[in-house]
Amino acid sequence: MMPTRNVLALIAFTIIALVGGWHLWQSFARTRPERTQDVHQDGAAIQVEPSELYAKTKQAAPAAHAGPLTIAIAADGSAEVPVRYRFPGVDRVRTAKNFKQWLAQFAPDQQAVITDFDKTHFSVYDTVTSPEQVAWMAQRGYPMPEDILAVKGMSDDDLRRLFDQGNDKAGFLLYERMSERVRARITAYEAGGEKVDQLFKEDPAFSVEAAKTRMFMQSLSDKSESAYKGYAVAYDASFDSDPLARSTHIIAGLMWASMYGDSRAKTDALGRYVQDDPDLNRLVAAASAMSLFTTEDQSRLNCLPATYGSRIPDKVWR
Repeated sequence: MMPTRNVLALIAFTIIALVGGWHLWQSFARTRPERTQDVHQDGAAIQVEPSELYAKTKQAAPAAHAGPLTIAIAADGSAEVPVRYRFPGVDRVRTAKNFKQWLAQFAPDQQAVITDFDKTHFSVYDTVTSPEQVAWMAQRGYPMPEDILAVKGMSDDDLRRLFDQGNDKAGFLLYERMSERVRARITAYEAGGEKVDQLFKEDPAFSVEAAKTRMFMQSLSDKSESAYKGYAVAYDASFDSDPLARSTHIIAGLMWASMYGDSRAKTDALGRYVQDDPDLNRLVAAASAMSLFTTEDQSRLNCLPATYGSRIPDKVWR
């Protein structure tokens, strides 16, 4: 069934809010008081402190990338990984002018791992067109092919330690592991004909684990300065069972990556995703137009059109 015009409008608004609203959330999040989170057990709400839902990190808030980076490529075609984003043994990474040449520098069994990651993460590697783009990704905290291979020999604790030291991509890869375990448990439970709500009631510990996993992703999205987080959002959304929620968050994630400087996410990855689907193309067009308006106002006013605290009072429900 084709979505109605009203549904399309609602989805477009959601995308716009997800893509543009993060500026406001970031400033508000730094001042909002911490609140307990409710995890339901047998119809009763268990109060769980945020510190229990996701580990507090030791990350100092690093200065934002304020301008173009110096992209240096060595004579051997490799690029340096900033200390903050290094995995053990991965100080430098290979570069190439396209994915085919990039992939050819790895062993056949490694190529399969890298290709699979690329396919599930919306062509994050396949859309490169120069060594400079690869080097830019390495400097901006993207999981590189060398990292994807290295992470197979690393434990959750290894990744957590790196994340606590400020390595965002370690956090994103850790989240993928955490969410995969949650999904696997839910899938196995539903295969027995049961509803997932019953699982959360029967197993409070799993309920808390699932809540920790979701809050960990929220923490990552709030803190990370890397454009890769847009790809991470899109990857996470690809598992959503609701088609409308899935497409909305995939589009929003890829546009988010574009807003952080990775133009490939919008011109290539997003184009491949929506293809000739008229409904998805309309959603992208609406979100793109609103993003442009917001960007113009930010440039002109040096702020969002309506800063927090200067908005119309909330609707009074009667």
